[in-house]
Amino acid sequence: ASRHAVAYYKGYGNLDVKNGYIDPVDGFNLFNWLQNQRHRGNHGKCYRGKPLTNVQIEKLNKIGMIW
Repeated sequence: ASRHAVAYYKGYGNLDVKNGYIDPVDGFNLFNWLQNQRHRGNHGKCYRGKPLTNVQIEKLNKIGMIW
């Protein structure tokens, strides 16, 4: 999982990231990154990039990924 997602989870206790959320420290667009991960998940919607592995999905689930 992205260090940004982990940091957000530690700060807020979830990954309910609002549309357009940008990390205030370095400008990373966490909302877009999470959307891309959702599209690469195991829900049959792989629009971009390679599908996530089960290990990647597990890591995201551990930090509260909302699919």
